[in-house]
Amino acid sequence: MKAYALEKASAGSNGYDAKTAEGKTVQVKTNHAASQIGFRGEADLMLVLHVKENGEWEEIYYGPFAPVRDGSRH
Repeated sequence: MKAYALEKASAGSNGYDAKTAEGKTVQVKTNHAASQIGFRGEADLMLVLHVKENGEWEEIYYGPFAPVRDGSRH
């Protein structure tokens, strides 16, 4: 999470995996082969990374959580 200057959330944090320096909550998801991701709960931001077979990764999305939630199938 160094690339994004995120601090890992404490164990048992509900709906998020990390926090920004400003205190915003971030839900982090990785994608390997599927064209969709799943998520639970709420956060301020969503970070989606595609991880390649060789371990390299690329950012797919890093932004507000609400548009992801609002555009998803429930």
